[in-house]
Amino acid sequence: MKARILIIAGLLGIFSIHNSFSQMGLIWKKDNTDAKNFGINKGKAKDVTQDVFKADTLNGNIILGVREDDNYFVVYNYNGNILEKKYYNSNNKLTRTCNCIYNDSGNIIEQRDKYAKEVGTDSKRIYTYNEKNQLIEEIYTYNESRIHKKYRYKYSESGNIILVNEYSYTDSAGIFIPFLNKIITCKYDEKGNRIEENEHDCVENMDFSQFWKYNELGKLFEYEYLKDNNLKHKSIYNYNEKEHKYEVTKYDENGIFVNTTFYEYDTSRNIIVKNIKTLGQEKLKKHTYLYDFDDKENWIKKTEFLDNFPIKITIRTITYYSE
Repeated sequence: MKARILIIAGLLGIFSIHNSFSQMGLIWKKDNTDAKNFGINKGKAKDVTQDVFKADTLNGNIILGVREDDNYFVVYNYNGNILEKKYYNSNNKLTRTCNCIYNDSGNIIEQRDKYAKEVGTDSKRIYTYNEKNQLIEEIYTYNESRIHKKYRYKYSESGNIILVNEYSYTDSAGIFIPFLNKIITCKYDEKGNRIEENEHDCVENMDFSQFWKYNELGKLFEYEYLKDNNLKHKSIYNYNEKEHKYEVTKYDENGIFVNTTFYEYDTSRNIIVKNIKTLGQEKLKKHTYLYDFDDKENWIKKTEFLDNFPIKITIRTITYYSE
């Protein structure tokens, strides 16, 4: 069955905890699958097609306008992680293909990215794990053979990453020679929450630092980002009784208010309200969504509004594994 409801929302926010580890082998978790990260919360998705259009109106009706970017076709394994993902631009031209391979433990061991010539350079990432299934090394190469970066990871006894060494490579007569480029160190509280992260170069010149603070429920309530030991921005988070983030306030390097974003959610944790209050603006920016859902209660159409005017339509086609 298909449910159709009008809900008030904002441009979909990215609720990350400012994870600076861009390496897929670190941020990928078996209990937080790719399918869930892309909003497939119920059922086991086999593949998803997403098409994005500018919203238009005709005779008072909302219709599909011109095609926009952020279109893709993705195939998942039964565990909900990406096997292949194809990206398409507004002209429906294939711009990137990503393929992933996993080991018997479910850890990703290889990721290949093939790009259109005008977009980027083909690359490959190889991931190596220890006997505890902890990622200990990642090698990033261009064009199959040219090594670009290498990352090595060290863990505490409790299993938290405490050290990341990033190596770059120089080409000497066809031989790629590694040199230490960056060092990242991390600290954690007694609950295993990351509370501090520092990145510096090989001679220990500090590049940036990040700091996190958590409430008694383990939810992030304060985040600070420092560049060259100077505050660049700060965020404060508040939560509702269901532990959903409902208010985020941001400040600049001088501690001056920048904006506050207010959220509300439906019962499936889809954002249904996102209003933004910005310094110097008297009126809140109001974003709304109109959703259609499939019989698994995953959304398959999302019409986005700004101050009640339609601006974008996203359509998803989802097929599922049999359960």
